[in-house]
Amino acid sequence: FEQRLLEDFDEDVEELEATGTLLTAFGLIDPSVDVVEAMRSLLGGGVVGFYDPETEELVVRGDDVTPYVRTTIAHELVHALDDQHFELHRPEYDDAPDEVGFGLSAVAEGDARRIEDAYRAAMSDAELAEARREELALAAGLDITSVPLVLVQLLQSQYDDGQRFVESILDAG
Repeated sequence: FEQRLLEDFDEDVEELEATGTLLTAFGLIDPSVDVVEAMRSLLGGGVVGFYDPETEELVVRGDDVTPYVRTTIAHELVHALDDQHFELHRPEYDDAPDEVGFGLSAVAEGDARRIEDAYRAAMSDAELAEARREELALAAGLDITSVPLVLVQLLQSQYDDGQRFVESILDAG
């Protein structure tokens, strides 16, 4: 799983290095921080599953379909469905001189997070407690202090800001 996850990650190393240079110039990270390695460790240990729109594959870590894995699958199936309707693989956005790629990712992650939250709300109390235990156990294996906070925020913003954006669109009808 981790090898498959990091194959996709390696395609973005140049962009991450440029982001590291920018964050260093702004004084948001120390010049000694290896942004690529920090993100590699964050993703390698913290990701349970992902949908790859390029290959149209949903990839999940492990063999057991536990409550937390089911929430991840619910999230990733939204990506698969969105990909069928809206083509999430847009390589032309990778080199765009603006934030269109980030915007598409934020909408996709926001929509998937919205449905994941609805799935969690439908779980029994016991399943929800088990999913939370699993999530905390997974997080316990990460040394989050070794990753600059701004990198965590950049990664998380697609999910948090994207969900607020999607919900505001739905609220507006």
